Amino acid sequence: MAECPWNGCNRIRGIKFPKISKIGIGFYTGDAAANRKIFVGFRPEYFISRRVILGSAMGGFDKTLNMTVWESMNSTSGVRNANSIKFIDDGIEINNNGLFFEVNRQDYGYDWIAFTS
Repeated sequence: MAECPWNGCNRIRGIKFPKISKIGIGFYTGDAAANRKIFVGFRPEYFISRRVILGSAMGGFDKTLNMTVWESMNSTSGVRNANSIKFIDDGIEINNNGLFFEVNRQDYGYDWIAFTS
């Protein structure tokens, strides 16, 4: 029987996964605001967003607990952005005012998923 992180086990080929106790999914449309809060309903430990253009994902951003306060990683290029996403008690805060504006680009759609253990 194959191992999986979802059905009571927490290992795949020797990689240990945290147990997930909460999961949230959603969508937002970018409004180019300098700071914006996305409410998840809990403090995430892992956040993934994908920018959607005409129904296809055109890049995304990942945020984990082992990143600095405002840091996220561009999942397409692997580049870490020092001034973009911060975890807060009930979701995330997006900083669109720094050098990196792709996380809240005007009129772009963003699908997201958040986890906590």
